[in-house]
Amino acid sequence: AAVVALWFLAIDAIQGEPLRTPKLLGAAMLRQTGALPAVLGYTAGHGLAFVVVGIVGAALIAGAERQPLFVFALVIFFTAFEVFFFGAVVILAKWVLDELAGWTVFVGNLLAAAGMLGYFFTVHRGLAHRLTAAWADED
Repeated sequence: AAVVALWFLAIDAIQGEPLRTPKLLGAAMLRQTGALPAVLGYTAGHGLAFVVVGIVGAALIAGAERQPLFVFALVIFFTAFEVFFFGAVVILAKWVLDELAGWTVFVGNLLAAAGMLGYFFTVHRGLAHRLTAAWADED
């Protein structure tokens, strides 16, 4: 969550409007009208979502240590998360994508996924080696 927050803060600061992205997303997703409630509500919801995504991701990584095929489930999970998020924005508040450059949200989510995967592979150092060895043995 911190990687995404810093990404949006940097993009918004460059554009001269810090906290614009969480304000717009909070207004869209939570139907908050004031800037502070929108930013705080979005930040809390964003943090909670990342806790849930992190727990599911950790469970899939733990499963991948025992069965390398769980890596495919991990890829599917993160892809589904991206599709769900963009679908929710399009359905609930397409105007947000008109206000924000869609690529900034996409890159933010990619940075978050890379950060989580980087953390998981740092904590589970032998996993990458076991995965490549398992796939090499199947050839």
